[in-house]
Formats: sequence, structure tokens, C-alpha cells
Amino acid sequence: MKPRLLLAFAVSAASLQTVSAADQYWNHSPLTSTWDAATVNWATTSGGTAANGWTGGNNAFFDQSGTYTVSTSGALTAGTINLAAGDITCAGSDGVKATTVTIGSDATVRGAADRFIGSGTTNLEVNGTLNLTTGSAGSNRTALTGSGTISNSNGSALRLTGTNVFSGNI
Repeated sequence: MKPRLLLAFAVSAASLQTVSAADQYWNHSPLTSTWDAATVNWATTSGGTAANGWTGGNNAFFDQSGTYTVSTSGALTAGTINLAAGDITCAGSDGVKATTVTIGSDATVRGAADRFIGSGTTNLEVNGTLNLTTGSAGSNRTALTGSGTISNSNGSALRLTGTNVFSGNI
């Protein structure tokens, strides 16, 4: 009886698959567009042709140089958001829930930070520039890291309530 049970367990365990978030790259032409569930803004590789709408829970990469605006619309979720390059203005009516938001050293992100740093964000790493320009800018509940620059040009606030080891300029 035990060998059959062991065999059944082995077959069941072998059939389990690990599902992980896919990477999607912002590559709408022109780069300024709306991030929602339907608009075809996303490629499957860096620099690839935009052929997909957003799939909730995937990892979002913004790695295109240039100046552009990303306007969020609707209830969006992401595993991580990596703002690696460009001069990106965050706009729109809704925020994106993501566990980790990273602003790379080649990126400047400006606008209402609650578009990308919203409820549920537990890690914020700023190695580039984060310029808070409007309204309440959400909160960072777990960790603020990095060595970039955080500025405030319009009375905005970034509430830091977690462990913060940020070594950059504020």
C-alpha cells in the first residue's frame, strides 16, 4: 500500500507547475500613452514591438529613453515596476498596486507618486530621481532604499512608515 501512495504523491508533485509573473516592456509608439488593461502598449522584450495589453500581476519595465507621460486608468496590479530609463511623468486617475517599485539611475520620475507608489507597495528603491509634484504621494510601508534624489516641488508628501536605509538626497 505504501509504494502506491508514494507513487501517487510523486506523480501529483511532478504535475505541479510554478507560475511566475512575466515581464512586460512599455513600448507604445509614441511612448506617451494610457496604462490600462486593454491598450496595446506592451512588448515581451526590451525594445520589442508593442503587441499586448497589460496582464495584471506581471512585472512592468519602463526602459525607453526619452520624455513621456504614462497615465494610469483602472484597477491595475503589477508584481514589480522597474522605471529604468527616461524622463517619465506619472499621471492619470488611478494608481497601480505593486509590491516593489524601482527607479533606476537613468530615470527621472515626476508627478503624483501615488500612481506608481500606492497602497500595497512594500519596497521603494530610488537610484534615479523621484520628483513629487502633486497631491498626496502615497506611502511606503516597508523599505526605502537607494542613493538617488527625492524632491518635492509642490507641497506633496511621501509618508515613510517602514525601515528606511535611503542614503540619497532629499
